[in-house]
Amino acid sequence: MKLSFELLRGDGSILQASFIEAGLQGRAFEESTGWKLTLEHYTHESGAHHISKEEAAGVRAFVASCLSTNPMFCGEFVERGKSKAGKLIQTTQSLENRELLDSFQALWASVRELVPFLAVRGLVQAELESTLIRVVADRLDEEDAESRAAYLLNQLFLTRQESEAAREVRSFYRIALELGRNPAVVDLIIDRSSPGALRTLEGDYPALHEPLVRHIDEYGWVRTRHSSLDPLTSKDLVQRLQKVFLRWKPATVARACEAKPRAGVEETLKLPPSPELVESIDTLEALITLRGLRVDALLHAQHLARGFFAKVAVTLECTPKELMLFTAEEIAAALAGTIELPRDEMEARAASQGAPAMLEGQSVSLGRAVGRVRIIHHAVQRERLELGDVLVTGLSSPDHGGDQSVFPTRTDASVPVEDAAAIIIDDGGLLSHAAMISREHGIPCVVGTERATSTLRDGQIVEVDATRAQGRIIPFEY
Repeated sequence: MKLSFELLRGDGSILQASFIEAGLQGRAFEESTGWKLTLEHYTHESGAHHISKEEAAGVRAFVASCLSTNPMFCGEFVERGKSKAGKLIQTTQSLENRELLDSFQALWASVRELVPFLAVRGLVQAELESTLIRVVADRLDEEDAESRAAYLLNQLFLTRQESEAAREVRSFYRIALELGRNPAVVDLIIDRSSPGALRTLEGDYPALHEPLVRHIDEYGWVRTRHSSLDPLTSKDLVQRLQKVFLRWKPATVARACEAKPRAGVEETLKLPPSPELVESIDTLEALITLRGLRVDALLHAQHLARGFFAKVAVTLECTPKELMLFTAEEIAAALAGTIELPRDEMEARAASQGAPAMLEGQSVSLGRAVGRVRIIHHAVQRERLELGDVLVTGLSSPDHGGDQSVFPTRTDASVPVEDAAAIIIDDGGLLSHAAMISREHGIPCVVGTERATSTLRDGQIVEVDATRAQGRIIPFEY
């Protein structure tokens, strides 16, 4: 039987992959979900976790059967998954209270209980979507009602989907708005080095330092989808704040905090929704957006447990990054003293993880920023740039010849790049037109990436790290 249906992709470490395997093999799936199903054709390869198409169809058929007798089935699935995710977070917060081996086994057990919900979330979502389309289609008085219902539901959820990376960006700007109300703090962050500003902020303004700590706990993991990258730090946030305070007034920062408006059910579907329909739509939204029902939950838990993993690494005489190259079974056995970690395999395992999916170039205007990619090839597309976007273009040239440029220089031309959080250019160098414009406006800028316009996706959240000579563009979303 061909194993070709991808349940989920774990972009993290070998340790995380082994956690996921443990939750899907044997009777672990059935024990956690309570479903009379086992995934007998599970396999893991190339960073993805697969079952057969036939088995995936069997899971959907099981969900459909349960929905036919219990309309609340999907809602119950969501609530149980949220409970498992909450238990995992509670476990990470109590790791310091036990022996290392006991703590590691408790963490492993909590992950195993959650993994089955992460694995079949997409299948449950697909079946609920199909059910909702039929329900809405039955109430539409028009031809091809199912296609119309599918379109309307898609329009509804387009305004309700927000990635964890997008939430991180809005959370950051809320912090900037809060700290920006204190002129002394603004001067401190602008005038000091980021480590110095952070120390003074922590010592003299603890109430304003606390939001930074909470933000790192909540979103520090968004950069770690690739296991070789370090998580976000408070120092990174201060570097981002420096550019915001230098460039934008509080009213501008307030605009960056705003969430996009959510479409209403009745106005989008053009029909009065029943309480049951609203509840099903809320359940589908949870399946699509909740962190606790995605692999993000494992990355978040691993981030919260970083202090614990550091202690395990010291005990096993390796670094925290090296620890991520071993399986859960190997780490547990090493902590129990029954085996030695296979250190001779570390180099090969690290190579098998591949390199981070990031671009590099030359930093021509220093700073750090995170934002949504907006690829602009021509001047006529400049109006697509929104506040906080990362402007990505191929090559910018002056408009002395009269043609409009992405970066105009004529005195009667507006400069839309002022709204950009950062700039990325395929070509150019230190003296390029884009470099001069970005330095003039204090916008972090990396040039010479060669393939940013062809590699990055419009709307994707990325970090532009132009704090050193060699700039990096790190995807927060893949």
